[in-house]
Amino acid sequence: MEILSKLQITHGGTPRLFGEFYGKPLDDYKRVVRTRYFAGDDALLLEFETGEVLTVYAPHGVESSDTVFRIRDASRLIWEYPARDPQAQAGSDASSTPEAVAEYCRSGESNVSVTDPRGSRTLDPKDHFAVELF
Repeated sequence: MEILSKLQITHGGTPRLFGEFYGKPLDDYKRVVRTRYFAGDDALLLEFETGEVLTVYAPHGVESSDTVFRIRDASRLIWEYPARDPQAQAGSDASSTPEAVAEYCRSGESNVSVTDPRGSRTLDPKDHFAVELF
C-alpha cells in the first residue's frame, strides 16, 4: 500500500459514496487538499478544501488521474462534514457549527448499512464504486 501513502489527488468533483451523492449531483464541487494513509489501520484519509473529511477503510482499486478519482471498494467509510444549521446567518462563524457524520459499513457482498443524521438505511452498492468524485 505504499502507493496510497504517496497519493496525490488532482481531480475534484461531487463526492458519491456507494452510489449516494453528497450534495447536489454534479453541482457540489469538492477538491481534496490533503491525503494521509495509515498503514496500521489500512485507512486512507482525504481532507477537502471546504472542511469535509472522508476516511476510507480497506480501500481497494484506487484510480487517480487528472480526470478520475475513484475507489472500487472499501469495508467502511466515515464522512465528516459541517452540519447545516438552518438558524445560521450568512457570514457567521462556521467553526461553531457542529460536525455531522455519515458512516457506511459494508456487510457482506451485497449490502452497505448507512447511519447519518437522516437515520439508518441499507444500500445495494451493486454497480457503484465505494468512492467517486464526479
